Amino acid sequence: MSDFEPLTSTNIILKDYDIAHKTPKDLFEDIMKEIKTVGGLRPYRNVEYDTLKIYTHAHGSKTMNLVINFEHDDDWTLDLSSTSHLHELGVGEYFLARSLVQATNTYNVDNETEISIFNKEAYEEYKKNPVEKW
Repeated sequence: MSDFEPLTSTNIILKDYDIAHKTPKDLFEDIMKEIKTVGGLRPYRNVEYDTLKIYTHAHGSKTMNLVINFEHDDDWTLDLSSTSHLHELGVGEYFLARSLVQATNTYNVDNETEISIFNKEAYEEYKKNPVEKW
């Protein structure tokens, strides 16, 4: 979960998440429920989140930015209007060949994949001048 001014982030771990019956919108709503109900996430309640994007895949290399991945805006941003279940979009299929993943329009999300939630407009502004103000 990211806020860009000042640059802040924290982690939410969703255990035993049912990817067979959840859509990207369900994931977004479940994360928002955590933000609204977990006391330690109170500082993040004033941000208008509207975007989910893969930060890194399990066992993959991480980006130089500690909060957000500036690459793959087109193919790693989850479509919140999709009615496909997460597993149909490639969740849990980490070992698929890259060409197959692209051909089936999957996100290739697996266990330990990190997904960022953020405000798209704030992200676009931060991306223009990515100065880290902690």
